[in-house]
Amino acid sequence: MKASINKENKTQLPQKPNRLKAYIQKHWFVFALIGIIIILTIGSYIQIKIHESKSALEKQLLITDYEQRMDSLQSANLELVSRVFAWSIRSEMMRQNLDQVNQYFSAFVQQTGIVKVQLINAANGKVLVSSDKKDEGNLILNPVILGANKTLGLDGNGFRSIVNPIMGLESKIGILVIEYRGITHK
Repeated sequence: MKASINKENKTQLPQKPNRLKAYIQKHWFVFALIGIIIILTIGSYIQIKIHESKSALEKQLLITDYEQRMDSLQSANLELVSRVFAWSIRSEMMRQNLDQVNQYFSAFVQQTGIVKVQLINAANGKVLVSSDKKDEGNLILNPVILGANKTLGLDGNGFRSIVNPIMGLESKIGILVIEYRGITHK
């Protein structure tokens, strides 16, 4: 009998409402505002990160476009300079004055970006004069260089080359090869 009374007393006792639940129900507006602020903060952070990644991509595209344009301008300018330079080399070759050609090469290779300048005999492919003296006397076997009949731009070995034929009165007497570094963004 006592056991049944204890059970009845336990069931009849009023349950205390949860304090936290009551507090939240009483201040629901404040908690709603805090939730909205948290959601807006997270949303703003995500938007900022998206915009940062887009701007970084746009910046990289602009840099790439700039480098390509500058590189094409550099190539065009060097092609023009190589034609004029080839005329000077031609006049010295006609006079058999290779010492003057050597001096031209020494001065030309001191310009920014120029790596090497070579004068190749068109008949046998032998390097007659080079800004790099260890190349003099070597044979050039590249058919593109030896067969050049107009100014060409070539890529290779980490450098770019401009190949310009030097024409005599009746035939090609030499080939001018200028190696240079392309423009890089720093």
